Amino acid sequence: MKNHSELMPMLQKQLEEAERQASKLEQQLERMGDPGAVNPESIAMIKDDVKRSASVLMTKQEKREMYDSLTGAEVFDDDANGMLEAIGAKVTLEDGSEQDRDAEKYKLEAALMAEIKQYKEVREQAIEQQKMLSDELVTVMEELEAAKDFATVQKLNATISIINGKIDDWNQKVIMARADVDMVRQEYESTARVVAKGKREETEMQSKADRDASAASKATFPGFGIAPKKLPWGRKGSDGNPGTGSVAP
Repeated sequence: MKNHSELMPMLQKQLEEAERQASKLEQQLERMGDPGAVNPESIAMIKDDVKRSASVLMTKQEKREMYDSLTGAEVFDDDANGMLEAIGAKVTLEDGSEQDRDAEKYKLEAALMAEIKQYKEVREQAIEQQKMLSDELVTVMEELEAAKDFATVQKLNATISIINGKIDDWNQKVIMARADVDMVRQEYESTARVVAKGKREETEMQSKADRDASAASKATFPGFGIAPKKLPWGRKGSDGNPGTGSVAP
């Protein structure tokens, strides 16, 4: 299972690949000559989409800044779109008094929720952009059917290819955003196991220390596991026997 340090470079590489793809699309537009003379609306939409898709995913630095800004309190009001009751920032005790929750304990959950929200935003943008691109694709294909000269056909075919590429690019963006969610979930689960194992080790070490201290304490005082010496009781009499109490005249 990959941890955070292993997955972040992989996701950064994917983001760089997406940016290279956007640059490649720009180059395709330039090679089309003057595509604006064919369909300026399509070209404007494609250029705008290239810019939007290039910035929809966070960079490594932006993610680090997002994580650093989390306090943990962000999850206190989450209610799973109304399906659950939010826990709130305070705990009400049986006597009616209130205590503040320790936000520090919820930082990993806050990171996971932040990634889930980011995924939802990317997915919503992808659906919106793909709808616009698909509508434009229909328009361009209709123009292609009505084209009369070879040059126009070439340019329209190039436009169709680019639009299809952008639709697929948004699919890749959604996949990458989902990968971020999975990454944080894996980190959360791995860290939870580490914390649980650490707590068990602390308990075991404390138990051993208590046993060692108890054994050392028993060894210090006679009578604990050691047969006591026979000691005479009372004063020795004149006859030399203990306990007679007789004394020499």
